[in-house]
Amino acid sequence: MSTIVEEIEVAQTKLKGEDIDQVRDFWTDDGIPRDENRSRDRLAAMIGPELHRYDINRITEADMPQGKRADLAFGHGQMQLPMEVKGQWHNDVWDAAMSQLDQKYLIDWRSQNRGIFCVLWFGDQQSKTGRRLKSHPDGLKSPSTAEEMKSMIIDRIPQHRRSMIEVIVLDLLTGMKLKK
Repeated sequence: MSTIVEEIEVAQTKLKGEDIDQVRDFWTDDGIPRDENRSRDRLAAMIGPELHRYDINRITEADMPQGKRADLAFGHGQMQLPMEVKGQWHNDVWDAAMSQLDQKYLIDWRSQNRGIFCVLWFGDQQSKTGRRLKSHPDGLKSPSTAEEMKSMIIDRIPQHRRSMIEVIVLDLLTGMKLKK
């Protein structure tokens, strides 16, 4: 899992500032965040070639037990690490680390009970975009940064599962100059 997390961290660094501004690929020309699948595919395209050097394959819409599909998985030999991706606007963004990733995908024997939960962070969006951050289910104040969102999601994961589920909040706002 650490190699995959490291490559996502490298991608995050690139998204914050590089000469070709790949962060723009996560936004429409009108300054609206792209949907989950398009954003997931863009992230997968960024890290796939890097992971291939380690003989790790990325699998989009990977088959999981009981007819389920993980957004992404990373395979090496017999092992397969699932990753669930949620946009900040998704109804289940606060609980999918447990209700979806943990309960539906980490039961796959190839995962060794480990996985990655990735949230796409686009910051404060107007409601008309359909990409506004979902309110916290416990009524807590909404996070104002990707780091705050990560901390709040980790807090919702039971202590005994936190070492098995890596939470990543991909900051797609930093480095992006929005049209006014």
